[in-house]
Amino acid sequence: GDFNRIEENAKYLKDYCLMWYEPSDEILLESLAQKSVSSETYKTMKTFRLAYPGRYKVTFEARRDDVTGAWVPVHARIYVFTQAQAVELTASWRTYTITGTVTSPLTTLNIQGSGKKTAPPTTHSEPLAVYIRNVRIYASPAPMHSSTFTLD
Repeated sequence: GDFNRIEENAKYLKDYCLMWYEPSDEILLESLAQKSVSSETYKTMKTFRLAYPGRYKVTFEARRDDVTGAWVPVHARIYVFTQAQAVELTASWRTYTITGTVTSPLTTLNIQGSGKKTAPPTTHSEPLAVYIRNVRIYASPAPMHSSTFTLD
């Protein structure tokens, strides 16, 4: 829209900035298909577009490849909101739950994964595949407070 017009600014504020989401039992978005990456650096595995700021709960199932012989895993991680919240994966499917905050409307949420294995005593490393499936984002609009103004 034309953000030089007050009506467009008011509509944007009402539609995107005044709404706040909180974690709930309601599935807002989901992507159930399995996806994998095999990279020593983080690569995007799933992408979601969140229309509203708020706190979101994300659940997913994930695992890494098993390692055999002299190979040992260095890391196999997936993160949702920040790398500081990265979860370390095992060779078995497990369910993970992460809650995080999105502060801007129309935010792209990229779920990223990476894996690395090495063969001691050498420093040689190779990518270790990580897998994700059954990703669900849970949230619903938070009740508006009586102190909130309206634009109507």
